[in-house]
Amino acid sequence: TLFVFRTPSSFYTFTNGTLALPAVPVTHATGAASFRHFTALDGVQYLATANYWDGFSTAVVSTVARFDPETADAAEIVSMVSTEGATAWEYFRVQNGTLPALEFLAVANFAGKSQVFRWDAVAARIQSVTIVKPGNNYLPGILKI
Repeated sequence: TLFVFRTPSSFYTFTNGTLALPAVPVTHATGAASFRHFTALDGVQYLATANYWDGFSTAVVSTVARFDPETADAAEIVSMVSTEGATAWEYFRVQNGTLPALEFLAVANFAGKSQVFRWDAVAARIQSVTIVKPGNNYLPGILKI
């Protein structure tokens, strides 16, 4: 039996703890496991979507899109990454003394190796970096920057 499981993902906004409707759909979310909202050092906001399964395979594309907080729109995709059952994104910064902070995005993959990317705020896209002994499934990895 082939099970096709696709549930549309949407944004819901809350005002003073009250749910505001209607929901804003996220069109590039296919079998999304989670979302990560982050603000880059340049002040631009983004939404990273961890797509887990498209109904047939965990080998899917996860995305990073520019996010407009006024309209809750995240339709402008700036980066796409091949993932294998992505479960979560994490955004973090590394500061080295007086040098400018470096920005990174990490994606946890259930069915493959987790990945860490350097975030290029000027180009608004991700760049690959090195992972030493990346984790698989639920196992953590060791990051070398």
